[in-house]
Formats: sequence, structure tokens, C-alpha cells
Amino acid sequence: ILQGGYGYSHGTIYFKSGNSDAMKINGSLTYIQKIYDLGNTNYYLDLASTGTSLKVAGKIQTCGKIEAEEIEVKNVCAANVNVKMDNLADYVFNEDYILKSLTEVEEFISKNKHLPEVPSASEVKENGMDIAEMNNLLLKKIEELTLYVIKLEKKNKAISERIEELTK
Repeated sequence: ILQGGYGYSHGTIYFKSGNSDAMKINGSLTYIQKIYDLGNTNYYLDLASTGTSLKVAGKIQTCGKIEAEEIEVKNVCAANVNVKMDNLADYVFNEDYILKSLTEVEEFISKNKHLPEVPSASEVKENGMDIAEMNNLLLKKIEELTLYVIKLEKKNKAISERIEELTK
């Protein structure tokens, strides 16, 4: 199962199943506490610490928490993602919140080709985006839209009442 040694290593360790690599660890692996062969190219490693990279051809499954400062992936598929936030956009509903007029929003869009406070497509392409921050920003825009719709409904109701009054 293990080619390249067990324990301390500064090279590459391959975990083999048949003729294909099931897992490869590059860089310096400080210590493997225990390896369990679960069959069908599935291995459970109890690692004390790892060096530069751990490459897994297939799924990574964990019985606990995965902690990392930064993870770079090409595609994420998740049943649930829990993002913790301190300042949800509900402040939009405070009485002292200043809602831009729709005329101001229209002028901004005409000039910049995106919504106020929302990064442009080129900014996101260049810098990426923080999902929690963007989700909160989108919530803010939905809440602002809700306030615009409420204002319009009140205005329409007043106009309808005035028309009804004038037609009597």
C-alpha cells in the first residue's frame, strides 16, 4: 500500500492501489501517525503535520473539521454552506438610512454600467469577490428595492384615490 516509506520523509510518498496512484503527498511530510486502508482506493490518514501539499485523486472525506487559512479550488459543490456575518444589511430599514432616489440610481447606472456599491464585472474578474460580502450587498439591494416598491405602491394608491375622488 505504501511506497516511499512510513513516517518522516522529504520526498514524495505514493499510496498505491493496484497499478494506479490512489494518493500522492508532495513536499515534506513530517509524520503519519496511522494509515487505515479502507479498500477501493480509500485511505484514512491520521497526520501529525504536513508540508507543502497533499494531492488526492478523488474525494476527500473527513470525520471532522477541515481548517485552512486559504483554500484554492476550481469548483465547489456543497449541500450546505454556513457563512457567519456580523452586520447584516437590515440597517437599510432604519429611519436614518438615506435611500438614493431612483433618478440618482439611474444616473449612476448610465455612467458606470453597474449598481452603486456593487463591484463591476471587470473588478470581480480581476479581484474575485467575498461571497459573504456579496451576499450581504445583494440583500441590501433587495431591501432597497423593497423600499422603492413600497414607496411606489403608496404613491399609486394616493393617485388612484385622487382619480376616484375627481371622477365622483
